Amino acid sequence: MPAYFHCPRLFKENEEENNLKIAWTRIRDMALLAVGASSFTADFRFQVSKPRDKYSDWVLILRRTELDDKGCYICEINTEPSSIIIPIYLKVIKLGEEKRTEKQKLIKKQNKEYKAKLESRIEEGTILLLNCTIERIKENNNENYFNVNLINSTEEKEENSSFFWPNIVWSKDEKLLDLEENENKKYSTNINFINNNHNSAIYTLRIKYLNSKDNGIYKCEAIGSRGRKLQKRYSPNVS
Repeated sequence: MPAYFHCPRLFKENEEENNLKIAWTRIRDMALLAVGASSFTADFRFQVSKPRDKYSDWVLILRRTELDDKGCYICEINTEPSSIIIPIYLKVIKLGEEKRTEKQKLIKKQNKEYKAKLESRIEEGTILLLNCTIERIKENNNENYFNVNLINSTEEKEENSSFFWPNIVWSKDEKLLDLEENENKKYSTNINFINNNHNSAIYTLRIKYLNSKDNGIYKCEAIGSRGRKLQKRYSPNVS
């Protein structure tokens, strides 16, 4: 893709001043690229476009830009008593990089919006229920899975023993919650089946006596027998 460096042509009543010469220099190696319409570089990619009329610009054209072409270029107009210098900065983006940058910006924006949705403001002293929907999965063994008694099910054995419930753990700010021994039973859990099909269930964490100390990021994690993990995050704001 070409790059175009515009340098304005001075227009005054004095015709001699209208014919002032333009010089182009690359700052990186101080290479003189062109003076007026004449090229002073062996790089055939550089060309000069003269003004079409007294109101148009001098233009240095760089055809087929490369990554090494990035940097500062100066246009110098030989006016008296001192020259006028106009710096122009060229930024070269690798093919596809611009799309990736835009995609990264979009992802960042979506993450911000997602985080805002996770944050909820809750009054102090109320009870908070955080839910995780889980499904049974087929595994070769039943390590790291809940005992069926914890699922509030009257059936202690399933017809197909190869299906198991994943082990669910809750954490706050990356620290595991002690659901067995906690002061005043602040935390409690419950599981309810969806549509009584015993294939999907809602695992609920109940938090009582909410106060400002309960602010943080809560995470529900489902861990399979092979160590596979799925996570869901919540960020309540108690005020």
